Order: sequence, then structure tokens, then C-alpha cells
Amino acid sequence: MKTLADNEKIAVITNRSGEQGFSQQEFAQFVNAITGEYGELITANNGGNQTPGTTPVLSTQWNANGLSSSGITPDHTTDTIAISNAGIYRAHAQFSFSGTVNAEFVLELYSSLNDTPIATGIKTIRKLGGGGDVGSCSFIGYVQLLENDEIGVFVNSIAGGQQIVIEEARLIIDRVV
Repeated sequence: MKTLADNEKIAVITNRSGEQGFSQQEFAQFVNAITGEYGELITANNGGNQTPGTTPVLSTQWNANGLSSSGITPDHTTDTIAISNAGIYRAHAQFSFSGTVNAEFVLELYSSLNDTPIATGIKTIRKLGGGGDVGSCSFIGYVQLLENDEIGVFVNSIAGGQQIVIEEARLIIDRVV
């Protein structure tokens, strides 16, 4: 193993303009690119029930914030995760839920800017069987998000007006690029 002298450099990094060094913002983006940004929402021990129609509505059953880093802010009181930095993010969610017998539900990741929800196409569809069933489903995908976007899970029932009870769930988002 070589020991470096005080004036030796491990690496020289240049910014987009070809200058050595970083502005404070560039340095923060560099560090986040290496360490990653992440955040999660959690439903533990039954998040309550919701009776969505055929039009998707924000799932309001989150009851705790999970781990998070600078740049991503989960907020179970608004049922969303706020994004501070634009980039490509990986979203992964797992749900176990009960509800109306033989009901089919769609759970989909939405992003929103200025309170305008936009479907991302990252979703899962699960039909419950007989009485007492607890179904399990998940989704995973990449989504491009902008600064100040918020993400949340929207839910709807195929037939409309059917009850869903999220028993356990996690929505995890992490910045990839």
C-alpha cells in the first residue's frame, strides 16, 4: 500500500465547465450521487380502511415515516414523499391488504407538481379471493422526477366503492441518477 504525501492527490475532479472543484450545489449533487438519496413511507399493523371508487384517489393509509436521507422527505400525514432534487428514481412498494370479497384493486405510483397528480404507469393489480383473505402485491420501476415533485400511491377498485384495508405496506424511493 502506498502512502500519499501531503501534496499528492487521489483524484482530480472537474465540473461541467472543465474547471477543477465544485460549487456548493455541485458538491451536494456529487455526494448524493455517490451516497444516494432515499426515503420510505410505512403502514404497520393496519392503516385503516378506504373505499375508493373507479377513479384513482390518494391512498391515505400510511401511518409512519421510515428511513430517509437529505433530499427526500416522507410525510405520512400527507401520504406523500417530497423530492428535492431532479433525477431518475427507483420506486418499490409492497402491500398486504384485505377488503371486500372478490374485489379487484389497482395501486399505482403517481407524481405531482403543484397538486396535479400524474400517473407513472408503475402499478400493480390484485384481486382478493374469499372472505378473510389478505392479498399481497408489489410494484417496482424507474421514474423521472423533478425538483419539488411529490409522489404517492393512488388506489382504485375496478368495480368502484369497494373497501380496502392496507394491513402492512412500504413505499421506498431511492435516487439512482
